[in-house]
Amino acid sequence: MKDLRTISTFRTGQIATVVGVATKTVSNWIDKGLLPGFRLPDSTDRRVTRENLEHFLKERGLYYALEKITRRTNEA
Repeated sequence: MKDLRTISTFRTGQIATVVGVATKTVSNWIDKGLLPGFRLPDSTDRRVTRENLEHFLKERGLYYALEKITRRTNEA
């Protein structure tokens, strides 16, 4: 799997893995406006920017998930 700390736009499956929920749950969060995201043109695939995902995780106190996607301060 790609290093999650370097991704700028996340797929629903990546978010589901990080948070520990089903992909459908992430899709529902996006569809309900809880997690700002967008659909790819002519597709049912959804994406979420790093900024929106980090805000969502912080807002909900999901720091264990936030740690998985952010660069540690002692890393270059």
